[in-house]
Amino acid sequence: GKGSIHSITLPTNIAVVDTATFRGCKDLWEVKNFDKITHARDSVFQNCANLDKIDLSNVVIIDTLAFSGCKTRRPVLSSQLDSINYQAFANTGIDTLKLARVSDIYLDDEAFKGCANLTTVVIGDKYSSESLPTRAFWNCTALNRVTLEASIKSIHEGAFKGCTSLTTFVIPEGVETLSREAFMGCNKLRNITIPSTVKNIRDKAFAGDTLQSITAMPNTPPGLIENAFISETYDNAKLYVNDVDLYKSKNPWSKFGSNIQANGKHTLKYMLNGEVYKTDGTAHTFQEMVGEAIEPMPEPIDPANENREFSGWQGEPESMPGKDVEVTGKFKYELKFSYADDSE
Repeated sequence: GKGSIHSITLPTNIAVVDTATFRGCKDLWEVKNFDKITHARDSVFQNCANLDKIDLSNVVIIDTLAFSGCKTRRPVLSSQLDSINYQAFANTGIDTLKLARVSDIYLDDEAFKGCANLTTVVIGDKYSSESLPTRAFWNCTALNRVTLEASIKSIHEGAFKGCTSLTTFVIPEGVETLSREAFMGCNKLRNITIPSTVKNIRDKAFAGDTLQSITAMPNTPPGLIENAFISETYDNAKLYVNDVDLYKSKNPWSKFGSNIQANGKHTLKYMLNGEVYKTDGTAHTFQEMVGEAIEPMPEPIDPANENREFSGWQGEPESMPGKDVEVTGKFKYELKFSYADDSE
């Protein structure tokens, strides 16, 4: 029966695996010769819960539910990939998604919905679609880093809904519409930057989010549905804008009241082991414009600490919020024990 299949070797002379061929093979963990396949049809490996070893480097079309429910963690996708269809990777074990080399791709609704281990998404500038599809990353609860380099115009309904590990998000220039519930339920989202190109923010776009600062770059206030933000956001979040009076005169932006403040520069300071981090005598303390993208600081090189593990930079923002930021890091101290040999 299907439950007893552990490994499969496909013939090298086929290019398509038919619909639902291996669906429900819960013990299957390896598929050999899949690098010859160009088309993975509907539900071909759906609910193969242990499937991890599979080479997708030549697959051009991934159909509906093809790998839904699989363990697959880091699929290597072809640069010629044409389409990832509805729920193709939904509820899989994928932890990193890079569409950096893929161009002219059709990405369908809910393609990566419910991928609970997905932490990093990179969509490169070759991605040619004008939108992120509906509920593309819905309930990807571990997702904490998203890089959008593509020239997209719309983040569709629920694209990042329920991504409860997102703390900051840089919406790229070129985006014009933030659709309904786009970031709803991202309850750790603290800082967002709205680029100058945004024209409309739809209902419940940020509902349920406990935002602390919003940087709005458009000179003219974008169209805003009042329930795009919850009442606590209007009451407590800082709104940084280019024209304070204009935003105060425009409903519902005016609900931010005295929390509407002018954009400006703030201090970004790096601290290493409790002291200002310096290289070649130069302190890493910067004045950054609100909303400006922050280039990640490389790991420090210190010969005196070469045998100690670095903690990583903590609190480093992806974009500059409307406040001073102190980023901290330290080398971990390890206790080393030596023992005398008393046997002599």
